[in-house]
Amino acid sequence: MTFVLLEGPDGAGKDTQADMLAAYWQERGEAVRVLDFPWLQRYAEDTPFIINKIREALRATRQPDPYMDQPHDNATEALLHLALMRQIMVEMQARWTRRPSVHVIWVRGWLSTLAYQVSQMDRADREAFPLWWGWAVIGRAPDRIFLLDISPEVAAKRLAGRQGNDAIDYDLARQQAVRTAYLRIQSQRNYHVLDGDQPADAIHSQIVSRLEQGRKT
Repeated sequence: MTFVLLEGPDGAGKDTQADMLAAYWQERGEAVRVLDFPWLQRYAEDTPFIINKIREALRATRQPDPYMDQPHDNATEALLHLALMRQIMVEMQARWTRRPSVHVIWVRGWLSTLAYQVSQMDRADREAFPLWWGWAVIGRAPDRIFLLDISPEVAAKRLAGRQGNDAIDYDLARQQAVRTAYLRIQSQRNYHVLDGDQPADAIHSQIVSRLEQGRKT
């Protein structure tokens, strides 16, 4: 099984690359499963007890508590998101072991959870939050992680073009904080940062090249 994680901010082209990589493997007669955030949402809504309990806890963090000064803590919410991802990984791995030849492409995984949650923290909490927790919690490391890095300005133009609207609600400051968080995480040897401003075909070629190199080693 090849386990690939595609990460990056909104507008970076993750779904495009997932589709291209899936087509690449399918053309060679190989089985592929693409997991994206909408799929995970549907999966989590129709799942075992523990996942539903974590989801209830996440919903509770977003509600004001009359006994607390603040409605929730961003670090707590980040850890709950990681717990949800961990449980989904445990269950999906049980399925994958029965199909060892399947390739799995995960779009927007736990690194997105870390990047977006950490970006909402104040500076002191953001710098203190141990990003390596994500690796410890998830357990099974992907064979390759590809971060499609792109500036918030370029991403905003792309999203506006897709929606046919020159003025979209896109918080550039927050997206820059998300981008910075993604880049802080790049401490793993299998973590590849690709220029998301390149043509889609060029990015796809780089991804395939890295994956084929991994098969030979």
